[in-house]
Amino acid sequence: MLRCSKLLLIAVIPALIAAGCGKRTSATTTGGTRVVLRIKTNALPAGKTVKNTDFEPQLISTISKRAAGLSQSGEKPAVVVDKDRVVVTLPGLTALDKATANRAFTINARLGFYWIRDAKTDKNPAGKWEMMKDEDKDGNEIYSFVNSATNEILNGDTPEGRKKIMKQVVKAEKYVPGGVKPMLTGDQLKPESKESISRGKPVMLIHFTPEGTAIFRNFTRKHVGDVLAVISDGRILTAPTINEPIMRGDAEISGFTSLKEAKSFAEQLNAGTLPVPVTVESIDRY
Repeated sequence: MLRCSKLLLIAVIPALIAAGCGKRTSATTTGGTRVVLRIKTNALPAGKTVKNTDFEPQLISTISKRAAGLSQSGEKPAVVVDKDRVVVTLPGLTALDKATANRAFTINARLGFYWIRDAKTDKNPAGKWEMMKDEDKDGNEIYSFVNSATNEILNGDTPEGRKKIMKQVVKAEKYVPGGVKPMLTGDQLKPESKESISRGKPVMLIHFTPEGTAIFRNFTRKHVGDVLAVISDGRILTAPTINEPIMRGDAEISGFTSLKEAKSFAEQLNAGTLPVPVTVESIDRY
């Protein structure tokens, strides 16, 4: 029998706890896990709450899809929003650590496709930046850049180096006022991304929407010989040279540290973007 007394740890939201205790969807469920997420209300527009914006439906939809990826019982997770918290009930899930919960619920998977205009290539021998591709001890791709004029090296294996690459090489608008916008983003992907293994390395298979397919096809037609970088949160995942126009509406993204990371990233892309940031406040069994 479900014991509501075990939920006193989150007594700050008794109404939700009581609701959760009455929402068992199957007599065969022997327990599960409840996750409480705190909404970062300082990220909301001034004077707004989740309830009086259009964020609530998207927040519930996105978290529900992410929660479904954790389900082990086949039962549908329950997601309830109350003020500055979201309670996620996962029937049948008997073990969930905070690191897994953080990956599942707090990270926004964002992809950006950027043309590296100043990359030194056969097509552009006078390019300012010579790209160097290396691998770490686990075989993951690392992209660094050398300034052809000054020999300054921007290392892609450190946070500071990656930030410099985004500012000086990519010149992304997030890092440079009035900077470069991505040619494509995750908004032009179908919710069908999935992890796979290619040439012995973890990859993510993506499929563009009709709009994304047209943009990708037209871009690659015009930029044969140029470098196209796929970037997530300031890290270059892969940066191939375009060898020929790509007419189809799918692609393979490499640069993940593990198949688990590729799977998690794909699930987040498919679930959509959180409209407001959240943090994991507590995790408990019931």
